[in-house]
Amino acid sequence: MSSYDENVKYCMEYTEKEIELLKEMETFQKKTNVEKIQIETGNLPVPLKKLLQIKNRINIFNNIEHKSLISIITDVQFEKFAKGDVIVQEGSKCSDMFFILMGECQIVVNKTAVGYLKGGHIFGEIAAVFQTARTASVISSKNSTTTLSFKLNHEVSKKYPIAFMELYKNVAKELSMKLEAKNRGE
Repeated sequence: MSSYDENVKYCMEYTEKEIELLKEMETFQKKTNVEKIQIETGNLPVPLKKLLQIKNRINIFNNIEHKSLISIITDVQFEKFAKGDVIVQEGSKCSDMFFILMGECQIVVNKTAVGYLKGGHIFGEIAAVFQTARTASVISSKNSTTTLSFKLNHEVSKKYPIAFMELYKNVAKELSMKLEAKNRGE
């Protein structure tokens, strides 16, 4: 059973009452742990602070509190790519997700261009969530394409089940929207 399957099974075993209790427990943990102190004192790394500032533009973070988000993501980086730079390679084992801040990227599967993504879109969620190889290559199609990349901290999924449940739900919505757009020929 994959880590994703275990996390989904773990999240689905809760009743509504247990979910409310978990939310209360997470709130208590957030009030007493180091992440809260870091937020209050401003000791967060600059990329993570910037991510929190634009969190509302990233659909997969909907309904996830700042403090939980800080715990479930790692390795936040801003990167600029020149036209033609390969951001991710099909088949590679990389667990980063990317949010395009500005610019445009070409999606390539089996050496065939299959689409484009622009600023405001996310990619890499399949490999990051399911911990699998990349299903496509993503290549910068404009100079100065800027991305925000990050990894999921799967090790804390049992400590933050509500946050992961929301994240998985949001990723499913994102994938559904991508499939619908592809079916419409966009």
